[in-house]
Amino acid sequence: MEAPPPPEPVNETLALGDPDGWVAALGQLAWRRAWRKLVEIAGTMLVAHRGGGAPGLTADQAMDLRLRRAMGMLKLGRAAEAAEAAVEAGQEAGQPPLAAVTVAARVAAAGAKSVCEGEAEEEALDELTALKVTAAAAGEEGARASVDNVRVELLSRIGRVFLQFGSLEDAEVYFRRAEAAAAVAGSNPRILVNRGLLDFSRNEFVAAQENFRNAATEAAMLAAKEEPPDGSDDNWLWATLDQGAGLLDAALNNLSLAMVYSCDVLRGVRTLEGLIRKDPRLYMLDVVIFNLCTLYDLSFDAVASAKKKRTLQAVAQRFRLEDIDASSFRMS
Repeated sequence: MEAPPPPEPVNETLALGDPDGWVAALGQLAWRRAWRKLVEIAGTMLVAHRGGGAPGLTADQAMDLRLRRAMGMLKLGRAAEAAEAAVEAGQEAGQPPLAAVTVAARVAAAGAKSVCEGEAEEEALDELTALKVTAAAAGEEGARASVDNVRVELLSRIGRVFLQFGSLEDAEVYFRRAEAAAAVAGSNPRILVNRGLLDFSRNEFVAAQENFRNAATEAAMLAAKEEPPDGSDDNWLWATLDQGAGLLDAALNNLSLAMVYSCDVLRGVRTLEGLIRKDPRLYMLDVVIFNLCTLYDLSFDAVASAKKKRTLQAVAQRFRLEDIDASSFRMS
């Protein structure tokens, strides 16, 4: 399968000066997963809005802009800032009729809160239950589905904490609860990641590889559905919560580790290179690049390894993948 063509550059001047253009511009950045640039542009627009310098930006547009910025922060791992921005998005809306975007902001805040405060997961689950009831009363089908998916994420997170403590029995309890929640929400690649983590903890590396590989496949399929190439669809907001593209890095990172522990380094190289050839935009994540470059160092001499790394850098430049950290290429 041939890789898709590189994307066109985003018109940032249009995003800052035209109220009809910024939605498309930010949508393109989200499709490219250029989260740092998205957060930067959205922040600049909000500063201009507060100072009276953003023409034609209504209260609803400002709320939507804050939400997009919050989602970008979540993707960058800036959970505390994301929670604050998501709450601001809800405040910006005041008390309008419930809309999916408002529920998404509150769900994002609940999810981010559980990341920041280790003891707050169960509290966040209670909050999600209340949100689902509210969404049901308003007839928000998409909002209810999103709440269920965040519930899967939170339960899975608690299970992973128990895994880190070495308590496999407690981890299994929460992973089973996550599976029950996923049965309501629909297919969720996180369940396969959970199974792979349990396999990995039991030193069953071949089984772990299978689960992580299947999780990556499902996550990629969801991501392809969630973010249309023209970048004009707001569904990417729900995609961020529904864990399609967001689970790719976890699945691929764990797949790489399972291959290393299985002493299957060259197969790991072929697998990750094959994914990048298939779709650089989708698979060239920081964690994938870092792990692949580590595998190069383990598998090849210094000259061959450096050549392969430079090839990866050239691909990233061609596809304008600005969010890849330069240190991920492990170039001295």
